[in-house]
Amino acid sequence: MVIPAINCCTSFFAGLAIFSVLGYMSHNTGVAIANVTTEGPGLTFVVYPEALAQMPAPQFWAVLFFFMVVCLGMGTQFPSVETVLTGLQDEFPVLRKRRNNVIFRICVCIAGFLLGLPQTTEGGFYVLEWCDIFIGWPLLLVGFFQVVAIVWVYGLNRFSEDVYLMIGTNKKSWMIFKVYFRWAITVAIPLLLMIILCFDIYDYEPITSDSYPAWSETLGWLFVTAIMMWVPVWYVGRLAWAVWSRLSSTETFWEILRKENQPTALWGPQQAENRTIRRYQTVTRNGEELHPLNAENGGTGKENGAKNHQNGGLVSC
Repeated sequence: MVIPAINCCTSFFAGLAIFSVLGYMSHNTGVAIANVTTEGPGLTFVVYPEALAQMPAPQFWAVLFFFMVVCLGMGTQFPSVETVLTGLQDEFPVLRKRRNNVIFRICVCIAGFLLGLPQTTEGGFYVLEWCDIFIGWPLLLVGFFQVVAIVWVYGLNRFSEDVYLMIGTNKKSWMIFKVYFRWAITVAIPLLLMIILCFDIYDYEPITSDSYPAWSETLGWLFVTAIMMWVPVWYVGRLAWAVWSRLSSTETFWEILRKENQPTALWGPQQAENRTIRRYQTVTRNGEELHPLNAENGGTGKENGAKNHQNGGLVSC
């Protein structure tokens, strides 16, 4: 809760600094604030350098400012890259092995470096602006679907139990979660995401102009489609495979659909010490008892009884 508060306060402080400089430049040049500079990189590389040039010892402040920009960029890159790395390594555990982990991380960083090179060319500013325009749609939609999956598919009560298992019996932490985060993740976050998305749709204007050819608009929406298509494609593909694999069973399509939209026992905290409630103890397949960790691998509880006994009867998932 501290990090979001600091983030919001930093944004307010940055806004005050930016608009005070814009007002100063508008006063000196006699130009309206709206026409002083453009949004985006122009604020960083035009407005602030202009303000720094008016200060005593501008070289010193310029070094501090651009050092801050570098730190800000690195602070944004680290969690972004770690999100990609963690997601892929969770899906493919073989990438977690020591040697594979190093090689994998190097390859991802090199791929990101190569993808960013076009933005350093003469037309890089236009590539950056094009990405900035079209990348917002997928991010908002993906965030909305993530909230829906957690709250309405996995279930708010299950999620609350998982959080309680991880934060323990700390009453203050539990009250903060119960009073703030439950209503935020249930109502505020999806509502705000949809409001922002609706405003973006309402204010959207085609980018086709002297700077962008007609095909850039089509390319942008293909870019959005290529990102968002995997949500419905994965869902339909998973459902089709479930129906195909149960053709010989007596289950109806609606029963299969209902089961496929239910969370499995494999969902939940990863660490064994955070999986102490009954629904995490075992999973069954064809009437045979399986431990959650081995449900995906086809293993049985009997095969891992000794190992699970050493872990207090729990297996991380």
